[in-house]
Amino acid sequence: MNHMKKIALCMAILFAAVAAAVFGLRRADRGQPVLTPAVEKGARLPTGDGRYPVATVETVPLRRGRLDEALTCYGRVIAMPGEMQAISVPFEGLIRAVFVTEGQSLGKGEPLLEIEPSPDTRLKLEQARNELEAAREAQKLTEARVKMKLAVDRDRVQAGLRLRMAQRRFESMVKRGIDGPRTIRSEAAGIVDRIEVQQGQIVPPGSTLMQMIGRDQIAVRIGMEPEDIRKVREGQKVKVMQIGAGQVSPMTGRIRLITRRVNPETRLVNVFIRPDSSEGLLLREYVTAKVTVASTEGWVVPRSAVLPDDGGYSIFTVKEGRAVKHSVALGLEDREGAEVMDDSLVEGMPVVVTGNYELAEGMAVTEAPGH
Repeated sequence: MNHMKKIALCMAILFAAVAAAVFGLRRADRGQPVLTPAVEKGARLPTGDGRYPVATVETVPLRRGRLDEALTCYGRVIAMPGEMQAISVPFEGLIRAVFVTEGQSLGKGEPLLEIEPSPDTRLKLEQARNELEAAREAQKLTEARVKMKLAVDRDRVQAGLRLRMAQRRFESMVKRGIDGPRTIRSEAAGIVDRIEVQQGQIVPPGSTLMQMIGRDQIAVRIGMEPEDIRKVREGQKVKVMQIGAGQVSPMTGRIRLITRRVNPETRLVNVFIRPDSSEGLLLREYVTAKVTVASTEGWVVPRSAVLPDDGGYSIFTVKEGRAVKHSVALGLEDREGAEVMDDSLVEGMPVVVTGNYELAEGMAVTEAPGH
């Protein structure tokens, strides 16, 4: 019985082998490749006999080009440091009316607000007026007494001094606008940045009522990483783009000031840019700025063409239907391209940009032009 089972098992194995052979012959007759064992990465793969797969890749011609290394920073539109104009009055006053709003653009001489002396200030003005009148009467009396020999010249001098002091005090208060309501107007064309008061408010002397910026005093403040500060310099060109501006062309400007202090809130270094034109910029809006810190000209390929390779980099080109591997040095990079350096590179050679991860030296390929 055991002998019969062995015979049956041998017959089954023989039948399976014959069936597999017939199946393989039929696939060959129909032009389909026969399956082969996996080939180790890096092995040279023959082609042309229909027995091995051919890689399909996309290529672009190798060209020389220019690359710029740029820092992208973010910031806001503000007033140029030291150029803010503060509007104030040298007496305690009562705000009667505010004629402007924040962000409003004004010409020279336009009304900003109306202010009048507070009750306490009017009382001080009245006291100064009374002191002046009293000093005048005292001087007249002293002059009469001198003529009657009841006073000496020293008394006349002292009376005159008191009169001059009282007169200067009163005239100073009148000159500062304490004698009545006063309309404050813009001294130059500009933009209202901030309003600190409202109608009916009593403000102390010297306090800021509002702040204005000249139209040509607008700046862009960006934050830059401390390690990048050494790459830029004052006077360097910068491209500024309003966030959300769509297809609007970027504006140009130059770095005016590089601070030497880390902002404790952002942990970045503040850099101030003066735009070539402030037309279209809005105070306190957010912007991006691109600062070019290095430039180069050489062989430029799409970033997808560069592969990491044993601590270095490599690219593949195609020659006579086969993949050729080039170990390259990497130069400057941007979002789209990278500079590669190798003595074997030639203008116009097809560089693989898609499908290169599957390639090995000498592997057969079919090219499809890159987009």
